[in-house]
Amino acid sequence: MTSTHIMIEAVNLGKCYKVYNNPQDRLKQLLRRNHQYYEEHWALRNVSFCVERGSPVALIGKNGSGKSTLLQLVSGTLAASEGSVSCKGRIGALLELGSGFDPEFSGIENIKINAALLGLSQQDLQERLEDILVFADIGSAVHQPVKTYSSGMVVRLAFAVMANVKPEILIIDEALSVGDAIFNQKCARFIKNYSDNHCLLFVSHDMNTVASLCSHAIWLERGAMVGKGPSKNVIKNYTRACYEETMHANAKISTQEASINKHSANSDDQETSQQETDLQATLANCWIENKDYGNRHGLLYKIEMFNQNGEFDCAPRAGDNVRLTLSSFAQQDIDSLMAGYIVKDGKGQIIWGQNSRSLGVQPVKAGEHIQFEFMFCLPPLPGSEYVISAAISEGSPEQPIVIHYKEDAMVIRPISDRNSIFGLVGVNHDEVYLSRRIIT
Repeated sequence: MTSTHIMIEAVNLGKCYKVYNNPQDRLKQLLRRNHQYYEEHWALRNVSFCVERGSPVALIGKNGSGKSTLLQLVSGTLAASEGSVSCKGRIGALLELGSGFDPEFSGIENIKINAALLGLSQQDLQERLEDILVFADIGSAVHQPVKTYSSGMVVRLAFAVMANVKPEILIIDEALSVGDAIFNQKCARFIKNYSDNHCLLFVSHDMNTVASLCSHAIWLERGAMVGKGPSKNVIKNYTRACYEETMHANAKISTQEASINKHSANSDDQETSQQETDLQATLANCWIENKDYGNRHGLLYKIEMFNQNGEFDCAPRAGDNVRLTLSSFAQQDIDSLMAGYIVKDGKGQIIWGQNSRSLGVQPVKAGEHIQFEFMFCLPPLPGSEYVISAAISEGSPEQPIVIHYKEDAMVIRPISDRNSIFGLVGVNHDEVYLSRRIIT
C-alpha cells in the first residue's frame, strides 16, 4: 500500500509521568524550576508504527505494558511527552469502560451526546437512532440513568453508537471482554466487515480474538515495542515469552546437557546399543533454542500422526480415525506428568485441542519414556495446511508448569471431500443423515 492508505502514523512516540515522593515536592518544583524533585516514569517511549486502511492492528502485552496509554495518545485524550502521532479521519474510541458517558444521564441522552461529539448531525442521528437501539438491544433501560447499567449494558450502548456512526478510525480497548457471547459475536462480525475498508486499532488479551480479527500486531513490554508484524508471528513470540516468564518464576532451570550427561552416567558400566545412541542423539537435538520453552525436566522428542491403517501420515483424510502420539523422556523424577496438543490454522487460530487431564496425573522416574496417544476422528477442514503444537507439563491440572513446549512441531495437510465447508471446521458428511417430511 502507498502512504495514502496510512491512517495512523506514530513516530518516536513517548509519554513520561512525573512521580513525586511527597506532596511538598510538587510545590518545591514550582518554586525552584532549576532543581528536579521528581522521578521520571516513562509509560511509553520510542514507539513508531503505521496503521493502514484495511489492515487491522492489535496491541498485545501484559497489564502495565503501555497499551492503554498508547491508545489514549492516538485518540487525543492524552498529550505526548515526545514524538508525534497523526491520524487521518474521524476517530471513534472505546477506551475505559463508560468513558464518555455521563452516569447521571439516561442512555438515550448519552447516545445524543456521543453522536454529536463524533460529528453526527441531528438529522443523521434521527435516521440512525433506531438502528443504534436495535444494535444495543437493552430495551427500556435506554431511558434509565447509565449509573444503573451493568458493565455489559454500557459496552452494548457504546459499541452500538460506534457501529452506526462508523468513524474512519476505530480504537477498541478490551471492550468485548465484558459482553455476553451473542453480543460479542455481533461485534466481531461488525469489526470484520468494518476493518476491510477502515482503520482499526484493537487491544485484547485473547490471542484467538487477535488472530481472528487483526492481520498485524504490535507487542509492547514495559512501555517499549519489542515486536511487530503479522499477528501469527507476534502472538507466537509473545506466548513463548509469557511461558518462559512463568517457568522462571515457578521452577529452577536445568540445562539439557547436564541432564543427558546424568542419564548417561547411570549406564557407564553397560554397553550402549545403537538404539540408545540414536535416542541420545534425538534427545540432544529435540530442543530448538529460541523456539522451544519449558523447565526441561523432561523432553518431548517425537510427535507423529498415524492413519487408520497404522501408517505415518501427514495428509490424513477427513473422516478417518487417526492417532496422534507424543513421545517424551523424563530427565528427572516428575510427580505429575501430563501432555496435550493444539491444532491451528494458517492465521494462528486454535481450531481444537486436547490434553491428558482425563487420565489423571502420572508420576514418572528419571530415565523413563512415556508415550501419550490421542485417537480421534479427523474432521473436515477448509484450507490446505494446519500446524500442531504440543507440550508436556507437570503440577496440578488447573495450574500446570510447562516442561517442554514445541510450537508448530508438525504440519498436516488434511484431505477433505468436495463438499463445501463453511466456518472453521466441518463435519463428516458420511455421518450426516438428511430427511424431509411434510408436517400437517
